Amino acid sequence: MNKKICFIIRGENDFLCQEVLHYISYLTVPEGYEIEYTIKQGKVGQAYDAGMKETDAIIKVYLDENIFLVDKELLLDVVDIFEQNKYIEILGALGYKIARNNDKEEYLSVGNCYKLGLQKGNENYDSSKITRIEEVDALDVRCLFTCKDLKWQEIEDVVVNKKQLNNSKETMAVILNKKEPWCLFDNE
Repeated sequence: MNKKICFIIRGENDFLCQEVLHYISYLTVPEGYEIEYTIKQGKVGQAYDAGMKETDAIIKVYLDENIFLVDKELLLDVVDIFEQNKYIEILGALGYKIARNNDKEEYLSVGNCYKLGLQKGNENYDSSKITRIEEVDALDVRCLFTCKDLKWQEIEDVVVNKKQLNNSKETMAVILNKKEPWCLFDNE
């Protein structure tokens, strides 16, 4: 069985891409897995699609050049989640639940990340009520883990509905909840 994790980094700025790799170098690698990475330029969907097609890794991590993974044990959690639930194929840092109110859709933010300039990324986040994973309707594609190839070709937005990435009705898209944020979004 192929036990590789590939980081597919979309980036135009060499300094930021090297910083992303610096943070990756501190992650604990699950036993039996190896790490590889590729850096791609272009629009989100094009860059991620090109990177996805270059690797045979079982787990692919899609990162924008301004996302830094700060929890050393993160990969252990991700591998465990994918191994424990065959329906989870997409895992993100930030997600959204769609609430319908009078025929109007409202996106409710789910997840807990550091954002530059803010102490925590989600002011509604209550760590006393978290579960390890939480199913969501849409995901922020700047930080995603997958165990299945996705349909990136037409993706141009940062937030996408899980159906845009995968047509399977059985597939679950989730965010990983932890008491402390596990990634940093640098939007500056």
